[in-house]
Amino acid sequence: MQTATISFDPFNSLSDKDCHERIRAARAKLGKQAVILCHHYQRADVYAHADITGDSLKLSRLAAERVKERRKELDISQAALAEQVGVHQTMISAIERGDKAPSVAVLDRIQRVLGVELLPVPTTGTVA
Repeated sequence: MQTATISFDPFNSLSDKDCHERIRAARAKLGKQAVILCHHYQRADVYAHADITGDSLKLSRLAAERVKERRKELDISQAALAEQVGVHQTMISAIERGDKAPSVAVLDRIQRVLGVELLPVPTTGTVA
């Protein structure tokens, strides 16, 4: 499975107004398929769009819960998900337990298999 790196350059040049409008439009189009995770130190105007907030550990654990929940909704075993994603089943198990955080590439593949879209939120002025 081929994956592509998400470039944030196009987002960095957006005005705040355009950025917020794109987030609102994406939210309207994707509905529950999109979940926006936001670190607690993000700008207030970005934070306002978040579905889930917290520190890295909390966000990782909440994302892990969502992976497991969605996998079960689709009635996919850990082994089947692992095969489709291109990782070992023990990796999926560790991710779901919150013991291991997946790379961005692996997370992207998991979300594609589970039918969940990545919705990058620009973090101008912060380093995530």
